[in-house]
Amino acid sequence: MRHPSGYNEIQNPAKRYRIIDPKALRDNFSIDDERAFQQAHRAWVEEELKNDKLQKSRIWSEAIAIGNEDFI
Repeated sequence: MRHPSGYNEIQNPAKRYRIIDPKALRDNFSIDDERAFQQAHRAWVEEELKNDKLQKSRIWSEAIAIGNEDFI
């Protein structure tokens, strides 16, 4: 069974019923290739875990909506 999460959806994208728009996400980071983005994403997460940055960030927990103006 797949557990829905942003990390899982980026690393193991579903063929249908996606929550994340992968192209829009890659465009925000100026990375065209899906595999390259997955590798970069994995490295970012591993770096945060390695640096013990497991604390909640206010920007994500107090925001009403996250996304660009078109999304909101």
